[in-house]
Amino acid sequence: MNTRSKHRNRWVVGVAAALMLALLAASGQAATLRGTLTDYSGYTHGRYYVYLVRMHLDTPVVGWTSTTSAGAWEIRNVPAGHYFVLAWRDVNGNFVPSRGEPLGYYGVPFPSRVTVQGSDISGLQVVLGANNLGAELRGRVSYAGALTGRIWVIAHATPTLELTSVRGTPWTMTAPGDYQTFVLDHGTYYVTAFMDVNGNLLIDDDEPLGKIGPLDIVVTPGISYTFNITLVDQIVRSTPVTPQTWSGVKNLYRN
Repeated sequence: MNTRSKHRNRWVVGVAAALMLALLAASGQAATLRGTLTDYSGYTHGRYYVYLVRMHLDTPVVGWTSTTSAGAWEIRNVPAGHYFVLAWRDVNGNFVPSRGEPLGYYGVPFPSRVTVQGSDISGLQVVLGANNLGAELRGRVSYAGALTGRIWVIAHATPTLELTSVRGTPWTMTAPGDYQTFVLDHGTYYVTAFMDVNGNLLIDDDEPLGKIGPLDIVVTPGISYTFNITLVDQIVRSTPVTPQTWSGVKNLYRN
């Protein structure tokens, strides 16, 4: 894998972690966004999460809030920009929207963009409905080695995991076990799993890694595919590879 691909992979995991944990703080004194959550699902447990997201690869999440009941929500210190409001009820406690959980956006029938220009905005109503779209990819991650660390599972559309090829919802767990992710489009997919031994949220060369694919996925509401993944310890070179220079390449063709 070349240096550029490695950097892309590091950005991939950084973005996935930001989307799941929403640890990005808004900067400066700005606007407050307010709205309401309406949930007709009938569930009696699970926290509600409201995310303010934008089409930005470095900082996709600019604000969030959480509540134990439907009703009013508020996100403060929102900088000027264009955003979408995403909300769901985390019934299974995995911090990502899962199949069957109440989920919704601001806007009917499609998500509507909210433009912030310094003034507070109210009336952002989100109606939550069951999330039954997409295909479920599930299975079990196994590992027979001695290393320990949080495991990440990410679906992507190209053989090599890159920023532009990430698809579906990432999955994370503290030990080998069952995983679950969702993809929304028909197509060919790969699923990469790795163990974050050093806790830096990045894929490092000496960390256990596993990948499956290509997988031909046809998206139908309610359908599930089962694929197991085995993590394998990576072999790390004891000495660095000598870089090949242009002078060295020319010498190969000399008589």
